[in-house]
Amino acid sequence: MMIRFIFLIVTSALTFVFAEDKGLTHFKKGEFDKAIAYYESALAEGASSDKAHFGIGTSELNKGDMEKAMEAFERALDTNDDALKAKAYYNMGNALFNAQRNEESLAFYRKALELNPNDNDAKYNYEMVRYQPEQQQEEQQNQDSNSEDENNQEKQDQKHESEQNNEEQQEDKQRGEDDQQQEENESESNKSNKEEKGNEEQSDQDTHPEQGESSEEEKEEIRNAEQILDALKEDEKILQKRQMSRVKSRKLEKDW
Repeated sequence: MMIRFIFLIVTSALTFVFAEDKGLTHFKKGEFDKAIAYYESALAEGASSDKAHFGIGTSELNKGDMEKAMEAFERALDTNDDALKAKAYYNMGNALFNAQRNEESLAFYRKALELNPNDNDAKYNYEMVRYQPEQQQEEQQNQDSNSEDENNQEKQDQKHESEQNNEEQQEDKQRGEDDQQQEENESESNKSNKEEKGNEEQSDQDTHPEQGESSEEEKEEIRNAEQILDALKEDEKILQKRQMSRVKSRKLEKDW
C-alpha cells in the first residue's frame, strides 16, 4: 500500500509580511534567491523579523538547504503569533522528515498541532510518519514473501527441469537399449537365415551334386562302362584276328 505524504511548505504567512510582499512574488515564481535577498533587505531596514525569517527559512527549504532553513525557522519562533509559530513548526517537521529524521519530525508536528489542533495537514503528516515503520515492516515482509515465493518458484522450476532431464535421459537410455536389442535380434535373424540358407544349399548339394563331383554310384557306373568298353575293344581285336585268319586261308585255297 503506497502512503501519500503531504510535504507542504507553508507560505500563507508570507502574505502578511508586508502590504506588498515582493518576496512572496519571487517565491511563487521559484526565484528563491531573490526572495531571500528581499527578506534580508527588509530585515536590514528594520522590518518584522519573525515574518522575514519565516520567509527566508521557507525559501532556503525549497532550495534544499536544511541547515539554513532550520536556523531561520528557529529565529521565526521568537514571536507571539501562534499561527506563524505553528506553521514554522510544521515546516521544520517537513525538513526533518526529508532528512529521514522521523522521530524529530514527529516532535515538531506535535508542537504544530498543540498550537493549531485544526491543522489537517499536520495531523496527516504526523500519522503517516508515526505509522511509517509499520508500513516499512509490512513492505519488507511483502518483499521477503515475494522473494521467498520467487525462490520457491525457482526451486520448482529447477526441480521440474531436473525431472525433465532425467526423463529424457531415461528415454535416451531406453531407446539405446531398444536399438541394441533390435540390432541383436537382426543379427540373430541374419545368422539364422544364413544357417537356413546353408542348410538348403547343403541339402541341394546332397540331392543334386554339382557337376564335376561324382557320386559313388556314378563312379561305379563309369568304371563298369569302361570295363564294357575295354571288353568290346578286346572282342573287336579277336574278331579282326579271325577275319585275318580267314583271309589267309582263302588265299591258300585259291592258289591251285
